Amino acid sequence: QIDALQEEQTIVMDSRVEDDGRAASYLKFFTQEAAGGLAAGIIGTIIGFPLDVIKTRMQTGYKAGGILATGSQIVAKEGLGAMYKGVGPPLMSLSILNTVNFT
Repeated sequence: QIDALQEEQTIVMDSRVEDDGRAASYLKFFTQEAAGGLAAGIIGTIIGFPLDVIKTRMQTGYKAGGILATGSQIVAKEGLGAMYKGVGPPLMSLSILNTVNFT
């Protein structure tokens, strides 16, 4: 009986080790996916936000010509920082959204 009990304990412990290995593998996978989502949210916002600023200015009657002319005029008159005014909330929300969506 003692041998059977020790063998059963060994099987239970072996299955725990296998589960821990799978759990670690899943954790690594989800961590990588979450990091990818976070990076996508940050990069997408940093690239797209200036284009959104230009689009909004053009829609509200800012007369400078086309997209490039409007962007150039905004940077010339207000500086490069004007292209990123108000980027904080979308940066946080889109980073969180993409992190959740990727995982």
